[in-house]
Amino acid sequence: MRMSNGRSCVHALLASLLVATVNSGAFCGCEDDFDTLMEFYNSTDGPNWKKNNGWGVKDPCQMDWYGLSCDDVLGVVGAIDLTSNNLAGTIPDSFANLTSLTSLRLTHNSLNGTLSAQWANMTSLTTLALDQNRFTGALPPEWGSLSELQSLNLQSNRLSGSLPPEWHGLDRLVTLALDRNMFTGNLPADWGLMVALQTLDVQSNQLSGSLPPEWNGLGFLITSMYLNDNSLEGTLPDVWGDFLSGLTRFCANKNLLSGALPESWGAIDALQELQLEDNRFSGELPSEWHALLELETLSLARNYLNGSLPESWGRIRSLTVLNLRSNFFSGTLPDAWKTFRSLQSLFLDDNQLTGSLPSSWSEMKSLMILSLRGNFLVGDLPANWSAIPSLASIDLGENQLTGGLPASWATMPSLSLLDVSNNQLGGVLPSVWSDSGGPHTLNLSHNQLSGTFPDNLTKVLFLEVVDLSSNRLSGPLPAGWITFTHLTNLALDDNDFSGTLPDSWASFTALGTLSLARNQLTGTLPTIWNLWGLAAVFGSCVFRTLILSGNSLSGTLPSTWSLMSCMSLLMLDHNQLSGTLPASWSSIGSNLHGIEIILDHNMFEGELPGAWGPLASRANTFSVVGCGLSGMLPEQWLSVVGIRRLLLSENSFRGAIPSAWAILGDVEIINVSNNCLDGVNPWLHIVQENEGIVDTCNTHILPSSLSCQHHPSVWPQRCNANRTTRSATLFRTFSDELDHQARASSPSQTLHDAHHIRQTSQVTLMHRTSTSTLVEPLSNLPLPLPTVTVAAVAASAPLAATAVVGAVSSADPGSAQALLTTLQSPCAGPNAQQSTPRASSLALSPLVLFGDEGTIGAFEVVVGNTGISVAIMFLHFMATRLLLYYHDDEERVNEVTHSDSFLKRVACSTAGARLRFPSLSLKFVAFLMPGVVWAMSSLLSDADTMDAAVVGIGVVVVFGALGAFWYSHHFVLHRWILASEEVEEKKGHGLLFVRFRNAGPFSPPIPKALASIICSRDGQWGPRDRRAAFGSPMASVFLPDHVRWIWMVSPGVSLIAVGLSTARPPTEHDGPACDAIQSVLVVLFLSTSLLFAWLRPHRSMLRSLLCSFSSAHNGLVVILAMLFRHHVVEQNVMFVAASGGAYVSLAVTILVLGIEILENRILGTSLEAQQANSIRCTWSEAKVVPTITQKRKVSQRAALEFLLRLACSSAADTKIPEYL
Repeated sequence: MRMSNGRSCVHALLASLLVATVNSGAFCGCEDDFDTLMEFYNSTDGPNWKKNNGWGVKDPCQMDWYGLSCDDVLGVVGAIDLTSNNLAGTIPDSFANLTSLTSLRLTHNSLNGTLSAQWANMTSLTTLALDQNRFTGALPPEWGSLSELQSLNLQSNRLSGSLPPEWHGLDRLVTLALDRNMFTGNLPADWGLMVALQTLDVQSNQLSGSLPPEWNGLGFLITSMYLNDNSLEGTLPDVWGDFLSGLTRFCANKNLLSGALPESWGAIDALQELQLEDNRFSGELPSEWHALLELETLSLARNYLNGSLPESWGRIRSLTVLNLRSNFFSGTLPDAWKTFRSLQSLFLDDNQLTGSLPSSWSEMKSLMILSLRGNFLVGDLPANWSAIPSLASIDLGENQLTGGLPASWATMPSLSLLDVSNNQLGGVLPSVWSDSGGPHTLNLSHNQLSGTFPDNLTKVLFLEVVDLSSNRLSGPLPAGWITFTHLTNLALDDNDFSGTLPDSWASFTALGTLSLARNQLTGTLPTIWNLWGLAAVFGSCVFRTLILSGNSLSGTLPSTWSLMSCMSLLMLDHNQLSGTLPASWSSIGSNLHGIEIILDHNMFEGELPGAWGPLASRANTFSVVGCGLSGMLPEQWLSVVGIRRLLLSENSFRGAIPSAWAILGDVEIINVSNNCLDGVNPWLHIVQENEGIVDTCNTHILPSSLSCQHHPSVWPQRCNANRTTRSATLFRTFSDELDHQARASSPSQTLHDAHHIRQTSQVTLMHRTSTSTLVEPLSNLPLPLPTVTVAAVAASAPLAATAVVGAVSSADPGSAQALLTTLQSPCAGPNAQQSTPRASSLALSPLVLFGDEGTIGAFEVVVGNTGISVAIMFLHFMATRLLLYYHDDEERVNEVTHSDSFLKRVACSTAGARLRFPSLSLKFVAFLMPGVVWAMSSLLSDADTMDAAVVGIGVVVVFGALGAFWYSHHFVLHRWILASEEVEEKKGHGLLFVRFRNAGPFSPPIPKALASIICSRDGQWGPRDRRAAFGSPMASVFLPDHVRWIWMVSPGVSLIAVGLSTARPPTEHDGPACDAIQSVLVVLFLSTSLLFAWLRPHRSMLRSLLCSFSSAHNGLVVILAMLFRHHVVEQNVMFVAASGGAYVSLAVTILVLGIEILENRILGTSLEAQQANSIRCTWSEAKVVPTITQKRKVSQRAALEFLLRLACSSAADTKIPEYL
């Protein structure tokens, strides 16, 4: 190998001497190559070269040709160097005739075309530099015969294809640069035979495959290998550590290399630079690498390495840069690393390091940059680190450091960046700061610092960036900071600063960003701050961002701030600013495009200035939400195309949207909700094409946006004062617009579709323009209501009452809520919900009595119904317990001892019977559950407003309520209240079902034919005193054969129906989705109807018939809704059918409740204790549980006996059993 090395060195020396000889001669003697060179000259646009002296001169000895050297002894061209000479075009094939050429340098030109395989004939070439051109195609394998080639540079071209294995014959090649091309494929294993190669650069290509172990043949001569930015994979070959002992630089960043770092590489003792960033290495750091005593730069950032940091690496005294950031290292910082006396940069950020900061690291006297951000370090900041004289940058952010900021750190002479943000530092800012310059960047944000600013902080003359946000700093803003003339960014938001904004801060001539949000600042906006905009007058945009949100600033907007023509972000929201919007502000941000202005929630007045048209045209975001503005939207805003976010909600703007506003560009959101606007919605195309979000809720803009489908638009109350009757005009305008859109976009639209859209829109328009409260009297409507609206109001009006009565009487609970949500379903047709009065929503939640859609929505219903349910059950329990406590000595209905559970004693006590515990509260909870399901379905259907926490609460509440019903049904009813085997021993404490002797109904004084349907049949649960205190609100009305399961059918079906009806299908699949939902509902309702008609599980047949009718009626309404969507019937047919059934259900529900009350009164009066003989239509001879006996007047007994004789046609000697 030594002979080979010596031969190479001699060859290089001879080549250099030859080049020196060639460069010294003129073109004399090389006349034979004149035609070849001139063809090259013309093919590469020679006349436009930067320098072309001598080229084309007839007498070759008259002057030298620029960049060309001729060997006048041999009469051949020896070298060509036209680097950076503006060559363009292709190199002709004849150029290969220059077979004696030894050096060709055409670097940094605009040459293109492919590399010629004929150049393989140029066997004398030692140097070939074609880098920084536009060559394309593959590398010629034939070039492997260029046996004299020592340097080949083809970097920064557009070459592609694979690397030719045939090039292994270039056994004298010393430097090979192929970087920044588009080569693909693997690294050729045969290149390990390039025994003279010292530098290989193939970075920034698209190479793949693994690193060839065969490259160990490169031996100790290879010194530099650059493989960065490819797709190489596999591991680092162990064998390279044994053979590539002369390797000094190895760079393979941004590949797909993986596996463990090889221990054998610790033997490459010449290694000075090792960069393996952005790969997939794993495992621990090899402690054997401590033998790399020449290593200066080691970068292993952004891998998957783990384990602890090796103490032994402290022996690498030559290390200057160590980058281990973004891995998974754990453990503590090694104290032994204090011996890194040459270390200048240490990056350990974004790992999982723990422990404290070693004070011994103060011995790293050469350290300049230290980054430990994003770990789990704890403890105090070492005060003695101030002894590191060259330390310029300290980044300790996002750890768990405590204590205070050491005073000695404030005097570190070389410190330019100090970042200890996102820690738990406390205390006050150091009172002594260096007057030798101090840090340029100071970031102490998101800590717990307190106190005020020290006076001598002004000594830090070169402060550029200060971030003290999210601390507990207080006091006034320092007016003496006028010395901070270099300050560019100042962030003091989320503190407790008070007082006014200092006028003296106008001297911050270099300031670009100021953020003081969420403090306690008061006073007015300083007019003198307009000086920050003066730099723009001289062509320099400096001040761009001002954030003053969330303070208590007052006064008007300074008109002088119009000078801030470079403003890109202005946030003044959530203050107490007032007055009108100054017209002069139209020039704010005039030097930029994409300004964001946020003025939300202030107390402005007046209109949007028409002069702000230029400002609107430049704006990216314009937001004046809740600012008290009014008037018409300005027509002068002719160009709002650039606005991406336009937020004007919660004001009192009136009139129609200006036609010029219809043209918007790449919009994200438009929100004009809760205003007094009307007219045609000009942004339908944005929603239809899914280009953005448009919210027109609570306005009279038609058609309404999709976000209002589940929440009927309500005219804001503040709009009523200036309200005028404009319905006919509005409808005509909207109809004309519909016709125009139809002609423009869909000329073939049928008359039926157009009529349908117009009719539906008219319904919505008439409803909106005539409704200022939940339901306005019909006499106040400006125009007669269409038939469909009257039918909708009629259908939904009785539902709230039906729901309440049904829950109290346990007669078909939940059916009314299911019908209401069916009518309001998105699948029931356009604007179906808007046609139903909001008062009907009482069926879902009593909260509608206390607000409108703006205050009571799905979120409030979930939380409100849940809170009401819990409160009712708790108060019911406490009231029963209190009554039991004060009357505990009274005789109980049943034999319940103190050894029984407390809940059992309460449920089976006299107090429980009197207060209907737990039946009454559970019935009320059953009434509220459909509202919770409705709210959850609404939230789940709306991804923009979906609140996972609220939905989770709703799920817990629904299942909790079902669990409470099951518990009360299984334990309270069956184990405690209903009679068991203990009854025979007279120890029972429950009810017994006693059948009538003649199997007929017990009848009050009504016709017997009617009594067989509406009265109790087959038997009665008795005795009466316990009859009213059932544990389950569903069980008291059923026959014993079905009591264990039938109670859950009606409420269960209703909950499912409410959830399905409320769900809003995706817009792009709404037709098939609605068909599927409605088909499921029809099957569900009709199956339930048949079940109740077949089993007739209630003691009163009328109850079973009511449940069957209600389910069948709901199924019919769903069928009509489906037919309406398919244009088979009109929408009013659905509402008329719903209306008729709703009133029938209400009437029958009230009748059932009345019969129940009457039966309880007739059967329930207990008289003086006495034994009576059984009569034909009374109870059987079975032994029943004893009841409470109380004294009653004889007149009451006589009246009851008379009623029983009438009902049962019994003998005159009929007696009332004591147990009744």
